[in-house]
Amino acid sequence: MKNLMLLIISAGFLTGCGLSYCRENMCGSCQTAEEAPAPVKKEEPKKPVEQPKPKPVEQPKPVATPTVVIDNEDEAITLGATTFKYNAYDFTDEAKANLDVLANYMKLHKKSTITVEGHTDSIGSAAANQDISEKRANAVKNYLVDSGIDEKRITTKGYGKTKPIATNKTREGRAKNRRIEIVFNNSKAAAQKAAAAKKAAAAVQKTAAQKTAVK
Repeated sequence: MKNLMLLIISAGFLTGCGLSYCRENMCGSCQTAEEAPAPVKKEEPKKPVEQPKPKPVEQPKPVATPTVVIDNEDEAITLGATTFKYNAYDFTDEAKANLDVLANYMKLHKKSTITVEGHTDSIGSAAANQDISEKRANAVKNYLVDSGIDEKRITTKGYGKTKPIATNKTREGRAKNRRIEIVFNNSKAAAQKAAAAKKAAAAVQKTAAQKTAVK
């Protein structure tokens, strides 16, 4: 029996079976899984948080300043070449501002009626200029009607290139001829235009009569 005990003890020292001597000296052979140090996990670097890109700030469009002032109805209102885009019927912002002035005036003066006259320069055929002058005059009328003015108060006429107010030989002159004239029907300007038209018609008739007499 004594010999068996000595054999067991000897086996313990040889195999590191967990006896106190082995544990104290940390031979390693009797350490359990629980006693082994846990592996250290490496933390992955955090990705930087992407900041949202600021939206571009929209700059407000400059407000067009009207150039038309209506003090009375005796003078015709002339809207120049900047009223329309080239060879088109779309209004510029300046033109809209001027037509808004006219619309507000007509809302306050409900008995006022107007005639809108379209004029062009001499570039292009007579037929093409006549057509564009009529369409531009009608575009003014439609704008005023959309602004609340009764269409019965607005008459339109297109004169094409027949009534220039400047030479068509220069760019500046052609720009002056591309225009819209707005005449208040009960004004001095209307009376002057009527008188001038009557005089022009009489001159045409006189010329025609003279040609007939010569024949």
